[in-house]
Amino acid sequence: MSSHEDRERDRYRRASFEEQIGGAIESFWHNRTARLVAAIGLAWYLVIRLISPQVIGFEQLVAGDCVYIRALQDPSLVSRPAGSASAVRTALLEQGAERASCDQSHSHEVAFVADLADPVPTAYPGSAALEARESEACRVSMDVYVGAADAFELIVVPPDAARWDGGIRRVVCLLGRRDGAFLDRPARVQP
Repeated sequence: MSSHEDRERDRYRRASFEEQIGGAIESFWHNRTARLVAAIGLAWYLVIRLISPQVIGFEQLVAGDCVYIRALQDPSLVSRPAGSASAVRTALLEQGAERASCDQSHSHEVAFVADLADPVPTAYPGSAALEARESEACRVSMDVYVGAADAFELIVVPPDAARWDGGIRRVVCLLGRRDGAFLDRPARVQP
């Protein structure tokens, strides 16, 4: 290489990555349209995040949570918009629930969560066996939670086999309106 080429290379050396990033940022700040597009995009993202309901899983539910469970419904059960007990169990375990305000429309409330004492290596006893075993504790908790429980139905949701095998040992006790309609205020008795 000639000394002329060396001088040319030194004169027009390649910018470092840091310099390239700095140049891109400087160009962005000087470009009014790019700033406007970025601001609109960020605002749109924030609005969507704020209005999208928070989905919580079976494992995150706690007593007092008001939720909307998107229970797939048999078309013949139009009179039960909140879903049948079996549809609610399936939907909660497969999709989770959307956290809702207790003062607004919601499908169910968590009256109680029973932590089971079964050791982790225990074989899965089955959904029906767990439901039967924990129904009385759920019923007592529901009566305490709502006072007079005549207007409400209890839905006991035990873990499925996969959760059980993963060490999840809890049963969620949900309550919903007996007529299958949505709740429009808290069911919980205020102390």
